[in-house]
Amino acid sequence: MKTILVVDNHPVVLKLLVDFLEKEGHTVMVAEDGLAALEVLKKVRPDIVITDLVMPNINGEKLCQVIRNRAELKNTRIIIYSSTVLEDEADILSLGADVCLAKGPFKNTGEHILRIIEHIDNGTIHELK
Repeated sequence: MKTILVVDNHPVVLKLLVDFLEKEGHTVMVAEDGLAALEVLKKVRPDIVITDLVMPNINGEKLCQVIRNRAELKNTRIIIYSSTVLEDEADILSLGADVCLAKGPFKNTGEHILRIIEHIDNGTIHELK
């Protein structure tokens, strides 16, 4: 099971993701924006960060840059989970994100997240497009 940090300023999205991930057996922490996420990252080294892009204070793009510039977080996988992914996917991946996932119906989101985690476990994350 993974330690996962979920970063999103929308409380419903946070609740849905946390409930789903905990039900799957993962340890989940939350942050309402990138600034709060940086505070969590001072204490915890998650296996995965799932982050939105559009947030107050520090946005998801800046958060990705900070994570990728910290040696102690080099093995942390980053999943961008945002409604703007389809517009900006090439730019987002240049930030160091491993996978981009568009927000949509949560039933589909859960299936996609499980598939991504399976690829992380198998060392095949690079195969996802």
